[in-house]
Amino acid sequence: MLAVDEQNIGTKSLIASDSVTSTDYGLGLLDDVVSGVAAQIEAEYWTDGTDVYERLLGSPILTKAASSTVNVSFGDQIKLFDSYAETGTGKGSGGTIYKFMVDTSAGAESID
Repeated sequence: MLAVDEQNIGTKSLIASDSVTSTDYGLGLLDDVVSGVAAQIEAEYWTDGTDVYERLLGSPILTKAASSTVNVSFGDQIKLFDSYAETGTGKGSGGTIYKFMVDTSAGAESID
């Protein structure tokens, strides 16, 4: 008697992969930072609805104004802090920049 014990295992595998990676080398993040700084520098005056802050000599640093009322001129921009709360007759949406477009060259204009 003759016994033969044979085992055969066969397999074929093919794995294919394709990948494309790109980077802007951090320029997207830099653009976000520059845009954020530029947005902060745009406005001459900032307010939270109670106090007024101003930029002195084009500086990005805000300084609290001596009064909660300031005189603005044609083209001045006023930014409302995100935490802006409407008080009195003041209206607006927090985080928005408003541009003063009233020509006051003929005389003072009172805005409440």
